Amino acid sequence: MNKTLTFIGIYNCLLSFFMIFLTDEVFNFFHTSDSEHILVWKVLGLFVGMFGLGYLLSATNQYVHWPIILMGLSFNISVTFGFVYYLFTAHLSWSISWIVLINCTIWVFPLWRLLNGAFNFNVIDSELIYPRIGAFNKMNESFTNKGECLTHLCENNKVLLIFMRHFGCTFCRKTLDEIRMNRKQLEEKGYRLVLVHSADDQTAETYFNKYGLSDIDYVTDEQSELYREFYIQRGTIGQLFGITSLLAAIRYSFKYGVGRKQGDLFRLPGLVIIKDGKLVHTQHKHRVHENIDWNAILECKTC
Repeated sequence: MNKTLTFIGIYNCLLSFFMIFLTDEVFNFFHTSDSEHILVWKVLGLFVGMFGLGYLLSATNQYVHWPIILMGLSFNISVTFGFVYYLFTAHLSWSISWIVLINCTIWVFPLWRLLNGAFNFNVIDSELIYPRIGAFNKMNESFTNKGECLTHLCENNKVLLIFMRHFGCTFCRKTLDEIRMNRKQLEEKGYRLVLVHSADDQTAETYFNKYGLSDIDYVTDEQSELYREFYIQRGTIGQLFGITSLLAAIRYSFKYGVGRKQGDLFRLPGLVIIKDGKLVHTQHKHRVHENIDWNAILECKTC
């Protein structure tokens, strides 16, 4: 049992009881009269009680019942902003509304920490169950869409292996557009471009064609095995949905759009350069919106 969730659950159940069944006593205790909103108060108490029971359930296994924590966090944030808004527009009583605000805002940070822990367990720590065989061993088992073994390709070429996110991501589409714009320069520098994706071939080819990359080499890695071997990791909530990433997503979505998940939603972008069978350059991104440093690739001294 998670002690924090158990405490939050019991607290909310008790608060719900006072809000529903002892409304007059609570109002009298705080020397307020807000009879016009008693129904709102009682309905809110009902929701508080429902979430209290939900927290007690999720306390048995926070990693399995994380959706309840997510809904509870969303509820507390929504109620906080809702009451602040109506305090100034509907003339709610300050003497009773501050109770709601405090009892909602105090749980935002603990619930966020619990949700983040559950997210990391399910999305990031789950990677640990997969056995690793080594990047170059995995390359022996990986073939491009043209039937070339990735190992043989890297032995005779300077290969730029670019790991894509899911194709519904606006940043993935932006990367495809940048590859199209930089492709000529990269090939003049002797790079052989190979894209790695985790969707199906038909979906990948649709997007490659859309961005003028119909003839490009690619490797389909639906189980993300090659991603893991090259440590192209899954991101935390902050890395995937941080403020800077959300603002960047809004900015680029007008040009590139967004779509449904077509690949691994949680995977971060990255790339590696392999020359004469040796790893000579890597770019592992720590935020979903981070751009590829094309200048570093073009000016790479060891490549």
